[in-house]
Amino acid sequence: MQFIGGGLFARYCDAIGVRHPAVDELIAYIDSIAQSPDLYIWGENLGLLDVHGLGDLPPPEIAAELPYEIGGEFHRAVESLVEIYMSDHMGAVTDNPQRFIRELFAIVSKHGATLPDLNVFVQPNGRRSFGDRVDDETLHKWRTALRR
Repeated sequence: MQFIGGGLFARYCDAIGVRHPAVDELIAYIDSIAQSPDLYIWGENLGLLDVHGLGDLPPPEIAAELPYEIGGEFHRAVESLVEIYMSDHMGAVTDNPQRFIRELFAIVSKHGATLPDLNVFVQPNGRRSFGDRVDDETLHKWRTALRR
């Protein structure tokens, strides 16, 4: 779900015209979850990024690029993106990841982003790959599904 959220967020940034190295770094880091050897450490290192959605506002140079009416929405999109993973980071299993991905989709869909075919994200063995490290072929398939 986190990987799907990252793809939606990338589509959102394209739609609103946000281009910044810190945003690219966040998107790439979110993408890396699919092959992270340790999800706990992945979550802990998220806070080291310049844009991380853990309560801090975007850096001033990004905020300055955003039209006034988009600023708060962008902040909510980043927070919803990160909360997909962080809401259950400490081991609880809740419906919060689904709630946050729906919140993110509600934001990005206002700008024309569409949800990819989610069947692509089911592993060949029929399992949904939440928490399992994916192989290179599957990762390529996922990336392709999230690109327009």
